[in-house]
Amino acid sequence: MTGDGKVRSVRGSDVVVALVVALAILGLTVVAVGQLVLVDDGEAAHDAEAAAGVVASGVSVDLGRGLRGVSVAATYVPSVGGSNAVVGPPTAYAPGATAVGFVPEGGELPAGDGPPILSAQDLSHPEVIAAFDRARDSGAPLLTPPVELADGPRSLIVAAGYDPGAVPGPPFTSTDRRDRLAGWVVAAVDLEALTAAHAPEGAVARMEDSITADLPAARADATNEEQVVDIADRRFLVQVDLADHGGVPTTAVLVGVLGVGLAIAAALLYLVARRRQYAAEREADARAAQVRLIGDVAPLVQQSLELAEVLPSVAVQLSDHFQLRGVALSTGSSRGEQTEVFSMGVVPDASVKAVLQPPDHLAAGGTLRLALQRGGRSVALLQVVAGPDLDASDLESLRALSELITAALVNASLYASQQEALARLRELDGLKTVFLGTASHELRTPATAIAGFAGLLSSSWDRFTEEQRRDFVGRIAANARSLSNVVQDLLDFSLLDRGTLHVDLQPVDLGELVAGVVDRLAPAFMEHEVEKVLESAPLVAGDPAGLERITTNLLTNAVKFSPSGTTIRVAVRAAGPDGLLEVCDQGPGVPPDERERVFTRFYRGSGDAVLQTRGVGIGLSVVSEFVARMHGEVNVDDAPGGGARFRVRIPAATASLIEEVADATAP
Repeated sequence: MTGDGKVRSVRGSDVVVALVVALAILGLTVVAVGQLVLVDDGEAAHDAEAAAGVVASGVSVDLGRGLRGVSVAATYVPSVGGSNAVVGPPTAYAPGATAVGFVPEGGELPAGDGPPILSAQDLSHPEVIAAFDRARDSGAPLLTPPVELADGPRSLIVAAGYDPGAVPGPPFTSTDRRDRLAGWVVAAVDLEALTAAHAPEGAVARMEDSITADLPAARADATNEEQVVDIADRRFLVQVDLADHGGVPTTAVLVGVLGVGLAIAAALLYLVARRRQYAAEREADARAAQVRLIGDVAPLVQQSLELAEVLPSVAVQLSDHFQLRGVALSTGSSRGEQTEVFSMGVVPDASVKAVLQPPDHLAAGGTLRLALQRGGRSVALLQVVAGPDLDASDLESLRALSELITAALVNASLYASQQEALARLRELDGLKTVFLGTASHELRTPATAIAGFAGLLSSSWDRFTEEQRRDFVGRIAANARSLSNVVQDLLDFSLLDRGTLHVDLQPVDLGELVAGVVDRLAPAFMEHEVEKVLESAPLVAGDPAGLERITTNLLTNAVKFSPSGTTIRVAVRAAGPDGLLEVCDQGPGVPPDERERVFTRFYRGSGDAVLQTRGVGIGLSVVSEFVARMHGEVNVDDAPGGGARFRVRIPAATASLIEEVADATAP
């Protein structure tokens, strides 16, 4: 296939040269054959002229007899009651007639006596109607040109018959003829059969029927094989071909055949040689066009990393070069689903199986679904619908172009990933700045309070009452716990930032572990009531330190956002084969649009309750990280009595699960 998609054949000039050679040989052959057959021409012309005269004379006599016979029948029939008077074979009335009959005035075909001369369809034929009218008004028989009747083309001899009436003799005026009309006698004549009947043996005769105005009395181009016959205001041209008037001499035939064969062979040999030459040039042109196409597409896929800018141009290039009816490109998702990126033209057949390599041939209208891979991984699916047939060379070029498209898709994907990573890094950097500012404030505030109350007690111990001293010590303890939480958040942040948060899975009694954490944190719940619901639950595959951190962070989060005097409910139960930890508070809850984001680092949510509490936004992200490392799930929704309910589901302890997670989390 060339660059413009058209397959070139031999050139017109080559055909001209081949024709000139062939004509030169044929010319010599014609001269030789002409000399051999010149002697036979005079004899052949004389025989044809004689045969034409015989045919013309015989046809003229027969048609004249037919006109007279039908005219006599038309005079006799009305007086004896119609078609019953027409007896005997048709040729008795008109030589060459295939049927003769009477058609009453009004077109009512008579019953009996066999089939009528004309069918109802024939009677409605315009030429038949016109012939009947002319015969009625003229009072003379007439001959029609061939009319296509139900049983084939026939010339009709028509003569009108009139009722005798009160006045003897035939009517003289057209009005009288119309008034006295009884019907018509009609003879259907097969002119072809009539002409053949008069042709000499070995000759083929034809008659050309035309009205007088169309056939001149003496044709300027008439030959000896033609004779003109005038009958009943019609004119016929009789033509005769002699099938064998002595034949062409055998020598002339052999010379002619040899010359024609030599002319054809010479022309074909020349054209075949030129066609082979052009086939080689065509293949070279196709490869050059393919190289140009690749050269055109390569800059397109490199000029931008935005697929929306690149793919339409590439698709147009492919469609124009290969004359494709449709082009589509889709990329694969991590779940194996295909997402359409671009399409144009006819929709490809989705039932066709995707292949890694194109076939050797793709029929017109066929679909090719080519999987694009990079590094053993499918990155996209290129689908094309062929216009004309695509051969192996076309499909190999298409495969090479698919590599360029694959490179463009991979580069665009890498660029998008880098842009996304850069955006995340920028966001993380901004969150780090906020985190450090918040952490600095959270460290300074409890440290200042501890130093202040400790200084007061140290310098003025005797000035304060026992109750005041206990109050100061309680404040120091509370700020120390707050300071400890901030320090723990900083340590967790360091682990998350370095990606060194590891777990050591082992069978754990979740209820026992949670009860111990609640008892240890009891001093932090002095202003709240903690309700423990510890039901029977299976051993879970968890990291004890991680589970303690999860429970601690959820409890401290509940204390932080719950008003004083409210109840915090901690429950452990079975959830199918797994263990479930629930922590419910009676605080403001988490809005639905923030329930996914609360588990990301540094996110503290919105609302007055958040602004009035202290924290750096690390605790719940640590919970999410630990749960993920233990192959569990964590989510938040509304608590039954209002507030937030955090649910942590940890898989049950099995030897295979512990081994699998241990291998996956090994440094």
